[in-house]
Amino acid sequence: MRKVFADTGYWIALLNPHDDLRQKAHTISKQIQPCRIITSEMVLAELLNSLAGKGELLRGVATKLTDTLSNTPNNEVVPQTSIGFREALRY
Repeated sequence: MRKVFADTGYWIALLNPHDDLRQKAHTISKQIQPCRIITSEMVLAELLNSLAGKGELLRGVATKLTDTLSNTPNNEVVPQTSIGFREALRY
């Protein structure tokens, strides 16, 4: 099965109805199936921070997505570690 990394911009585009890339993100989501979606706790933290000030509805949707991704076998959430943070910082 194909593996695809989902970054913060992808999740924001899927969740925020006012995002300029929303339609493109939905189209790509359909095109890449079936696949295993890989993201990271760092990406999810960025997502939650980004949508925190966008109202209760988007905060709730982001929280629900984070829970769903963490509990769905077809997705992988890479944990944030000190080593991972330092490696990301080098990039």
